[in-house]
Amino acid sequence: MSSEEFGYKLNQEMKEELKAQKFKNERLRRLLEIFTGDSIEGETKDRMAEWLAGEYREETEEFLIDLERMRSERLSLNRAKDHLHEHYGLERDTVEEIEGTLDLVLTLYELKYSGEIDAAGFSTLIAYSSIFAEKSQEVYILEEDIDLEDVEEDVQSHLSETNNHHRHALGARVHPKESGVQIKLFSEYGRKPYVSFSFREDGTESPPSDPEVEYKPSYPLKTIQLELREIPEGVEVVFSKDPLDGWKTRLEEFFQGTFSITDVFDRLERRESEVAGEIRSVAKEAAENDEDAVETVEESLSARREELVEQLREDEDLDEDQVAETEERLETVRLAGFVISDDQNTQTDDFRLVSDNFSGFLNSVDSMDDGLEAYLKEADDENVQVVVEIEDEKVRIQGDTWSPLYGKMSTENLETLRLFFDTIRDE
Repeated sequence: MSSEEFGYKLNQEMKEELKAQKFKNERLRRLLEIFTGDSIEGETKDRMAEWLAGEYREETEEFLIDLERMRSERLSLNRAKDHLHEHYGLERDTVEEIEGTLDLVLTLYELKYSGEIDAAGFSTLIAYSSIFAEKSQEVYILEEDIDLEDVEEDVQSHLSETNNHHRHALGARVHPKESGVQIKLFSEYGRKPYVSFSFREDGTESPPSDPEVEYKPSYPLKTIQLELREIPEGVEVVFSKDPLDGWKTRLEEFFQGTFSITDVFDRLERRESEVAGEIRSVAKEAAENDEDAVETVEESLSARREELVEQLREDEDLDEDQVAETEERLETVRLAGFVISDDQNTQTDDFRLVSDNFSGFLNSVDSMDDGLEAYLKEADDENVQVVVEIEDEKVRIQGDTWSPLYGKMSTENLETLRLFFDTIRDE
């Protein structure tokens, strides 16, 4: 095959790939305008595909790879829109026009080709928009001093070492965040035969009369995501699934090789709370019984505040100033909203209604409380989270655990919440 024939074949394959993506005319035009830097008018869909597959083949191939990458991530489109609005100054009306992953990547490429975003920006958006931790019940505290500044280099160093001697390969994607880092691990497990017709591997389009069966080994991948967030007492570690279910050895090796933490599961402590679990469960139960979930949660929070204040006043080891200061901070503990994530019942990937003055906000918008109650009633119990604030800093309650909604919190508020949720550890 000559170089010209080979080039023509690649261009045809690229055209077929563009057709397989089912791009509408305006999206093909938008992609072409990004690459050319000019306005495109009057071109047919086929002509634009030829242009992209020919003159801009390398750029288009990179775009399709990034598109597939974004589709493979479990992203919340709403959070991605918020990120583009807050960090890149895109108008709210503009980001609301983003209807799916294709529109999202097109928007990112517009920013990329205007010099406003780079590869790190892609990773930041993925980390900001990921929905894995929202539903996760696997929240732990690791009381260790971990340096997250050079985590990408440390992860790569561990991968080089472990893949040198391990039978099953390990891969990772690292996404730095403002409050820490998010890491997605990929690990091979077992070996399975992959069966196909050999003519497919040769690139032949038309099947022969008697196609030959070909057997090749394949190595399936399993994945787990973890997020490490810096907090006053060390690091909060959130896993996307049970880390002991098929991942224990790999994760022990990962923490030792990356962070020099040995026997990590002996050091991790669950942040569980019966108080938190009760507060979350009363919201769901109230909605299911057609009662006012907001009022019920506020009553539950108020009862807990009163109980703690009474205990503080009876504690003879505390002086009056300590009691007064803690009481003052406890009085700011209020309901701040609800989050429903990755829920099939309501077909919701990320619904969040959070406000500094939550009750006032609901009262100011007609029928908003009715809509919220309907969502809470319909949603799967494990996907409902309650957001509580203390002095304008917010935490989410998911399952029987609680964690900061936006990363770091002040030490004083964190200590008060540990008291509120009855999760103070014995020294």
